[in-house]
Amino acid sequence: MSTKRRLSFGQLVNLSFGFFGVQIAYSLQSANISRIFATLGADPHSLSYFWILPPLMGMLVQPLIGKWSDRTWWGWMGRRKPYLFIGSVIAVIVMALLPNAGSFNLSTSWLLLGLNAAMWFGIFALMFLDTSINMAMQPFKMMVGDMVNEEQKGTAYSIQSFLCNAGSLVGYLFPIFFTWLGIRNTADAGVVPDSVKWSFYVGAAILILCVLYTFFTVKEMNPAEYAEFHGIDPASEKKEKGSGLLSLLIHAPKAFWTVGLVQFFCWAAFMYMWTYTNGAVAVNAFGAPTVDGVPVTTSEEYQAAGNWVGVLFAVQAVGSLVWAVFLPMFRKHKTAYIVSLLVGAAGFVSAAFICNQYVLFLSYFLIGFAWAAMLALPFTILTNSLSGEHMGSYLGLFNCTICLPQIVAAAVGGLVLRAVGGVQASMLIVAGVLLVLGALAVLQVREGHNESITQTKFFMNRVLTLCASFVLSCIMGVSVFAQNGGYAVKGVVVDQAGPVIGATVIEKGTNNGVSTGLDGDWSLTVSSADAVVEISCIGYATQSFAASQIPAVVTLSEDTEFLDDVVVIGYGTVKKSDMTGSVSAVKADQLNKGVVSSPSALLQGKSAGVVITPGSGAPG
Repeated sequence: MSTKRRLSFGQLVNLSFGFFGVQIAYSLQSANISRIFATLGADPHSLSYFWILPPLMGMLVQPLIGKWSDRTWWGWMGRRKPYLFIGSVIAVIVMALLPNAGSFNLSTSWLLLGLNAAMWFGIFALMFLDTSINMAMQPFKMMVGDMVNEEQKGTAYSIQSFLCNAGSLVGYLFPIFFTWLGIRNTADAGVVPDSVKWSFYVGAAILILCVLYTFFTVKEMNPAEYAEFHGIDPASEKKEKGSGLLSLLIHAPKAFWTVGLVQFFCWAAFMYMWTYTNGAVAVNAFGAPTVDGVPVTTSEEYQAAGNWVGVLFAVQAVGSLVWAVFLPMFRKHKTAYIVSLLVGAAGFVSAAFICNQYVLFLSYFLIGFAWAAMLALPFTILTNSLSGEHMGSYLGLFNCTICLPQIVAAAVGGLVLRAVGGVQASMLIVAGVLLVLGALAVLQVREGHNESITQTKFFMNRVLTLCASFVLSCIMGVSVFAQNGGYAVKGVVVDQAGPVIGATVIEKGTNNGVSTGLDGDWSLTVSSADAVVEISCIGYATQSFAASQIPAVVTLSEDTEFLDDVVVIGYGTVKKSDMTGSVSAVKADQLNKGVVSSPSALLQGKSAGVVITPGSGAPG
């Protein structure tokens, strides 16, 4: 073909339409996995470990799928579509099983590595779900690289990005939508709520329908057409040696490595968002009850926060949709990339401090800017640096730049969480720092076919050394911030009737304290995240919290025993045990009867040791 053929807009949409259904499944996984495993009994410090197996499987499977599909031609089924279909079928089956991990009457005793049978079932189900979703997702990216010319490639990836974010929007909103329909959003301990189960069921149905639409409306190029379209000599391709995955990796264009480094920081950041947003929002914005700083997953507040996280992720998808319109307006991909990641970093950091569920919309809208760039720019830069040969293999290998950072982030997530004082909201600050590192890494990116990898070893050694040092410094910095000096806390104190006015909030062992205002609100800066904050008020039981774990809303309960031990006297209030002298009571039927000259005469002679002397009434 002397001139590469152009596809109509409808053909470009058909090429990526199935991506809509695949992304619904992916967004359901992203928004609800931490919620599901927390419901099954996972400790927050171990929560990130549940994400290691899925990307690990992705690293192993995706390059093989890319390599195999490069060599596949199944007649009418095509080159990439068989893998798309198989991955979708597996994903549908697993989506029906995963949310029922707590409903199969599996053993609740700890079996291996501190995990019960339900958790192990969930881990393997998650591993197959993530692998199958990636298996179904990757062919869409490959087919754009296969069938779209360079002039239309930007439009094709923009359509794919739009469908991706639209699918995310639907998947994120499903749990709260089904709750609105009246499906239960709470369940017994260890059981996933029905609202989440139905979200997965309906998501699975939409996934397979959308994939089947693309499967039957898209016709892939046969090997001869493909070779002509990409300018490949079939004879030389058959004779080519040294085209194994390792060889391809060594000879990859420099853009593969530089963009891959950016991917490392970006996907690690979003791993922490997916893992810790639920716990952060539950405590900060919904005042979920906690036990030793861990949100109670059976509480209505925690499950309501779980639904709200879906709404926040939907807002992120809207932000991504909006920002995707502006990305093509940037003259340089690098400028768009850097601006997007820095705006997303600001969104992450602000989300860690906001305690209003609606104000969080702004934070996640900004995070959507980074997500839009991550979906479109890496593949645009990479595919523009590749020839048509080994397109699937390179895109499969490039998927490792998505999987590897998730594995690393998940492996060290528990350690990082401890370093920041066990506060899940602080992990969003870590995510912001990672996006800033990603923006800095964009400066290394070069685009074009002629870039080689002649200095790959030197480049990667230098970057990895700087990266490791910088990440370690950031973790230590956040740890110091969390544990030393000036730690601000705030909240609201209420009882069953409403706000408690005048309650005392004090840092234990110090004189550093405040009283609650007219709305029960208060704010205080304590010495560190580990400082103990006491909240007390006359007639209520005192409550104590670590500063890093204090809920946004503290509900005081009446202390009846305390009230029985308090005596109100004419000049103050003291404990009964602290009074010098005796306390006696005179009932109404024991008062003096007859004509009395004053109320005090009613008590004359009724209590031993009490002398009543009437005054003369004279001045002075």
